[in-house]
Amino acid sequence: MARKRQPDSRNDIGERLRLTREALGLSQAELCRRVGFSPAAWNNAETGDNRIGIDNAIELCKATGVTLDWIFLGHRGGLPQKLAVDIERLSKRRR
Repeated sequence: MARKRQPDSRNDIGERLRLTREALGLSQAELCRRVGFSPAAWNNAETGDNRIGIDNAIELCKATGVTLDWIFLGHRGGLPQKLAVDIERLSKRRR
């Protein structure tokens, strides 16, 4: 029996963070400079080793236009159109 995916799991959140960064066309270092994250904290969140904190998530939202609903729950409805399209394209490539 396949395990049911949990959209709020660290791994799923990390995957959305990676998709967001890649859809923006940024390296981890570039994103960290723009948003003000420590590279280690971002890498740990993106790989699912740690869950991104709410303060960092809010800063990411302010800097990129993503929503907390996207980061924590995977809801794409509030994303900027171009970003949503790019994320969808990247997601399909990975399936």
